[in-house]
Amino acid sequence: MEFLAAKMPDASRTKLKSLLSKRIVYVDSVITTQYNFPLKPGMKVQISREKGRKEFSNRLLKIVYEDAYIIVVEKMQGLLSVNTERQKELLKEIYNPEETFSQTEDNGKCEYCDFRSLCKK
Repeated sequence: MEFLAAKMPDASRTKLKSLLSKRIVYVDSVITTQYNFPLKPGMKVQISREKGRKEFSNRLLKIVYEDAYIIVVEKMQGLLSVNTERQKELLKEIYNPEETFSQTEDNGKCEYCDFRSLCKK
């Protein structure tokens, strides 16, 4: 945000934060919403005129319809509509891009797993 403030001295702090939250600030062609994004020399910072949107892609869900008030999804059989806290933690672990997820070798663990229908064990 320091970079934006230096380049846009007339913009308020609130305005600069709103640019980030609206997902229209790009660093090297990638949307960033992080106010303290670590910029390095040579990186290209751009502000788009249109609100940034990241295309949703997931093998378990398909967005059928979406507007400002409602979203309609088609979900894979066995995927619960409302997660428990344990399921939320498991999903964070499964979809964490910094960790490689692999199925367990111990099939006994699958007996009571909420996601067994998804991984077909």
